[in-house]
Order: sequence, then C-alpha cells, then structure tokens
Amino acid sequence: MGLHDVGDSLADMKIRARLSASIDYPYLYDGETQTAAMKFGLLPRRISLFLDQDRKLQYQGGIDDNMTEALVKSHDAPQRD
Repeated sequence: MGLHDVGDSLADMKIRARLSASIDYPYLYDGETQTAAMKFGLLPRRISLFLDQDRKLQYQGGIDDNMTEALVKSHDAPQRD
C-alpha cells in the first residue's frame, strides 16, 4: 500500500502518517464541521495529483485559479498533449 492508496478520513490519515517518514509533526483532524479551519480562515481548495505510469507523482496543485468556470483566468494544471 502506498500513500496515494488511502483517502482523507481520520482512519486513512492515521495510516498515511504511519507509512510516511516525512510526517514527523502532529496534525489536526477537524472533523466534518472544519471549525478550526474556518477560525484560521482556511478555505477548501481543489488539488490535483497527476501520477505517471509508474504511479510516481508528477504534479500536485490546482486545476485552475477559480472554482467558477466562467471566472477562470489561468489553467494551472499541465495540459496533456
């Protein structure tokens, strides 16, 4: 099982933290309400992960600069040829 094989539930995040040597810090599970995130002014963001044929991460980031299609000014994700 790789780190990309788990979801974002609390149980899955515990697996991710256990499997990852790079997570050596505490993290907060904010539950369904995301009360702490809202108090810090954090907003949900769509993030894309592009993996190559060997399942290695090639891109991590936004798809574009706005969730409303009519307001998109830049397409951030790499375009496929």
